[in-house]
Amino acid sequence: MDRTKAVISKGDGDPVWVIVPGGTESTEKVAHMALQLAAEKAGVAATGIRHITATGAGREYISFADQEAPEFQCLARGIHSILPSTRILLDLGARKSLAVKCKEGRTLKVASSSKCASGTGTYIEMVSTILGVDFVEMTELALQSKENLTIQSTCAVFAESEIISLVHDGVKIEDIIWGVFRGISGRIYPHLLDLGIEQDITAVGGVARSKAMILALEEIVGYNINVPEHPEIIGALGAAMIGRDILS
Repeated sequence: MDRTKAVISKGDGDPVWVIVPGGTESTEKVAHMALQLAAEKAGVAATGIRHITATGAGREYISFADQEAPEFQCLARGIHSILPSTRILLDLGARKSLAVKCKEGRTLKVASSSKCASGTGTYIEMVSTILGVDFVEMTELALQSKENLTIQSTCAVFAESEIISLVHDGVKIEDIIWGVFRGISGRIYPHLLDLGIEQDITAVGGVARSKAMILALEEIVGYNINVPEHPEIIGALGAAMIGRDILS
């Protein structure tokens, strides 16, 4: 589920963005490809871009960037431009879950989880492989569940064994998948408590596209959770805006 995003902010209209799937190529090569595609889409030369800010897990490998910025800083800056009422931001990404308390584009407090890949897109990808259904199908099936099953294991390795056992026991696949989403929400919840839950809450990242994931989070949090139209690009958008601010 790893994706590389590139956003170009020209300051005279909506930002231009692209998302490039990960693969066997190096982080820098994929990032350069994303930049080229975004530049073509924006109608500008990649060599003419005045400032490049790199963020995300592989930001230190982007040698052509002018600066690096931490994810939480970019996420807070990006979401403020789209949903400025956001006070708690949940980044449900491929490698980890990140919770950020923010206000007016500033980061106030951060809580992160990457232990055993639980609570992340990587965890969901593992479940997808075991059950033989893709990400979209997982959401559709989970919404059909009538049971409140929860996958209890906090480690992806043990969760795999738990899921396989449930399959062998004849538990319906939709109930297992719903239990996976409920389990993830349960592991994210302590981080929200640590931040101090307050509205508005917004979820971003690729996993935020799952209505089942959002429903599971709303069930445990007790509040509605906002999801922007393009939840995957918020961090890259914030990075572009930080770069633009430097040039202003």
